[in-house]
Amino acid sequence: MSSPDDPAVPAVAGAASPTPAGGDARPGAGVRPAIVAGLLALGGAALIDFTLWRPQVLGAVSALRGDLAAVRNHVDTVGTTQAETLEKARQELEAVHATLDRAGKAMEEAQTRVRANEELVGRNEARVTQLAEALTRLSAERPRVEFDWSLAEVEFLIFTAQQQLALARDVRGAERILASADRRLALLAEPVLIPLREAIAADRNDLAAVPLPDTTGLAIYLGDLGQRVTALPLKPGPTRPFTDAPPPPDAPTGAPTGAADEPNLLRDLWSELRGLVVIRESARIDLAALDPATHALIRESLRLELAAARLAVLRHDNEQMRAAVDSALRILEEHFDGTTETIQSARRALAELRAMDLRPPLPDTLAAEAAVQAALAARARVPVVEP
Repeated sequence: MSSPDDPAVPAVAGAASPTPAGGDARPGAGVRPAIVAGLLALGGAALIDFTLWRPQVLGAVSALRGDLAAVRNHVDTVGTTQAETLEKARQELEAVHATLDRAGKAMEEAQTRVRANEELVGRNEARVTQLAEALTRLSAERPRVEFDWSLAEVEFLIFTAQQQLALARDVRGAERILASADRRLALLAEPVLIPLREAIAADRNDLAAVPLPDTTGLAIYLGDLGQRVTALPLKPGPTRPFTDAPPPPDAPTGAPTGAADEPNLLRDLWSELRGLVVIRESARIDLAALDPATHALIRESLRLELAAARLAVLRHDNEQMRAAVDSALRILEEHFDGTTETIQSARRALAELRAMDLRPPLPDTLAAEAAVQAALAARARVPVVEP
């Protein structure tokens, strides 16, 4: 195409512009050739311009084709990347959906548990309310309940002290039990219990006045003396000198029948033999002549008597203790050397033991027992005030 300043266009236009000389031209008679000439001029200009601009157009088209190929490759690459990204996003989305499903199920389970816990809390609240009411009632009854329990404990302690006296004769144990009961009553600080505390104090004083022998110490002493029996000295000899026995009657002087003429040899022989043999009597056995087995028998007899006395002491048996002590004293007097200090000390200790009373008289019943029964009866007559 050509621009409007092209010189060919005015030439064509000038050739068609003159008017016929006669001046009578018909309308449109000179326009057609001019139009045709203009069109031809325009076509020629366009052909020239196309010929001149064709290489540039072809280069531009080639460049556009290369750019289009690069754009297509880029689009393919971007499409592949986007497809992978979309696939990964789809997978992640599916995982998120699965997680959401699990979370939804867990939420439903949690809601179920919450509802169950709410029901349990409701039941517990009702139970707590009931317990609170019960505690309120117990708090109102607490002073009476504590008093009754303490009084029941004191009754049991007094009964236990009575049994200790009756069955085991344990005076000190009974006294300690009564002291514990008195301490329990002191914590209550109730004036109505003063008569009971007075009865317990009287029983404690009575028990403290009982003369109790030291049975444990006596048993230890008898056991130690029994172990020392082998070292105690025996008597060295008889208690009195020997005395000659009366002479035996004389042998018959008459000769046997039919032997009057024989010498009296038998009589002479009897006289000689009687002069050689002397028979004496002793009031006691000569311990020096006894064998060691007899010595061991005497010591063992003393040990057994001491063991029997020790057992009787532990059992508070006066009769058996005195019988065993008498036997031990007799053995010491007959077979052991009474001149030594060891034997004399043992005999004095055994004599003192024999004089003791292992079962001193004890009170048959405790005054506190009747007093606690009276307190319980008085407590039962007290009306119960409802809160």
